[in-house]
Amino acid sequence: MKRLTFIVALSLLMCTLFGCHQSGRATYTYKAVAGGVALYRYKGNTTKPDLVIPDRADGANVVELMDFCAANAQYLKTVKIGANVEKISNWAFANCAVLETFEVDAQNRFFETDENGVLYSTGKKELVFYPNARVKLNKDAGEKVTGGGAYEVPASVTKIRDNAF
Repeated sequence: MKRLTFIVALSLLMCTLFGCHQSGRATYTYKAVAGGVALYRYKGNTTKPDLVIPDRADGANVVELMDFCAANAQYLKTVKIGANVEKISNWAFANCAVLETFEVDAQNRFFETDENGVLYSTGKKELVFYPNARVKLNKDAGEKVTGGGAYEVPASVTKIRDNAF
């Protein structure tokens, strides 16, 4: 009995310190905001490299992606933004090192992407996010960055968001 109690206690401690692995299921946490709900936190796993922002959740339109909602997602490669998203906070996708592309629902009136998966406001007036994995850096033998990472911003862009790169 003592051994079972020890194993359960150790398991709980490990989950608390390092997080519990979910097998195959992503979790979404939403908060009520004006006009609908906002994605507050997304927790996925390595078997699900795509984050799909639905049009509706909890009976309301998903209208916002809050700061850090998918930050530090080490496995996240693609973000698909639903039709009703109106606001994306500057730090929503901070430190998503393998993020390759954004996709936006054709019915979304607030955001669009280019052929490289870069996220802009409608009309490409504001560069919202440039996927981190698209930056190809040159490194020397010691892994020190020596150059690279060039990107030509379209002429239509009048603003580049903080944390866009």
